[in-house]
Amino acid sequence: VTVSVLYWPGKMLPSSLGAAATRRAAGPALTAGAMDQFLTARQPWDAYISQATREDATPYPAKLNPPPMYRGPKRGMEGWLFKESVQLHYRRYPDEHILTNMGRWRAGDTVDDIALQQFRGAQPFLADIEDENGFKTPSQETYLKLNYKNPAVFSKFLARNGQFMPLDTNPINPLATKMLRSSVTVARQLGLYPRFGNPFWHRTRRDRPRPYDGEYDPTRVNVKRTVENYAYNWLQTYRVRQMFQAGAGARSYDSRGAIEREQQGTHDNEQARHTYVAPQDIESSPANATVPGLMSLRG
Repeated sequence: VTVSVLYWPGKMLPSSLGAAATRRAAGPALTAGAMDQFLTARQPWDAYISQATREDATPYPAKLNPPPMYRGPKRGMEGWLFKESVQLHYRRYPDEHILTNMGRWRAGDTVDDIALQQFRGAQPFLADIEDENGFKTPSQETYLKLNYKNPAVFSKFLARNGQFMPLDTNPINPLATKMLRSSVTVARQLGLYPRFGNPFWHRTRRDRPRPYDGEYDPTRVNVKRTVENYAYNWLQTYRVRQMFQAGAGARSYDSRGAIEREQQGTHDNEQARHTYVAPQDIESSPANATVPGLMSLRG
């Protein structure tokens, strides 16, 4: 085996190590370049603090816990109390948070985690089974286990056509949503519930939130603009109707029956009786020009 030899002052290196040796030789030059770049920074280092933004200068960014979602259309993202930032979460078992934090501590995940020391992350302590004598009302999970197969119960969360209502308007937690979905699917497969429609729709109307109640904001309502839009649309409808009636009247005198003429307010044989009725041509009526605050009906 022939090993070519690279000459290095004071050493004999095999040529397979030539690249590493060259890199080691170029190391000081690279380090000098990096130090040269670094030393162009402002002295002293305090000069950079004034450039930092507020977000960078805050040592522990206060991030809200992800809140529970299902509080209705208007308050879907808030907590349970008035704008609280301590968000209660659904526990699978009583000591879940203790065991989770023990596992995090064992894995070294709690090092430099400031959220463990903040009151913002506090949860109510639940060490023992409360109410072991059973004097209190059963929990929601118990009611869920009793009720989630009952069509009269899960119909409350279905729309009129049998589809699930949007999840942000359902006032139930994600686990209950999942169980209800699966139970509705199974009931349809077994033939115990119709595939389309909701047979309990009218029975559960009273308990479900009314549509558009959540986003009605009385501060956004402008009565003047609403009335103007209504008057404009009503006037367009009136003009179209007048056009059709004029075309029908031009073809023959009796193309409209007596009932239509009576309802319109123009009964031609009895004009003298109806002189006190409002004039038939609304656009030329002098009253419309004097309505204060409205657009003129001329458009």
